[in-house]
Amino acid sequence: MNNVSISMRKRMKQFAVQIFELIDKFPANRKGGIVQSQLARSASWAADNYRAAQRCRSRAELISKLNTVDLPRQRFPLILPS
Repeated sequence: MNNVSISMRKRMKQFAVQIFELIDKFPANRKGGIVQSQLARSASWAADNYRAAQRCRSRAELISKLNTVDLPRQRFPLILPS
C-alpha cells in the first residue's frame, strides 16, 4: 500500500468520525433521528466503497467496482422529513 492509499484511508476514517460526532449534536426527536441515520450510513458507505476499491485485483475489477451503484442511495441521497 502506498502513501496515497494510507493517507486516503486515514481521511475516510477521519471523515466518518467527524460525521458521527456531528450527528450526536442533532436533536433527539424523530426528524433528527432520521437525518442522523442517513448521515451515519452515508459516512460509513464512503469508507466501505474506498475499501472495496482498494481490494481489487485488477484494473478491470476496479472499474467494475466503481461502476457499481447502490441505487436507493443514488436516487435519494438525503430524504428530508416533512
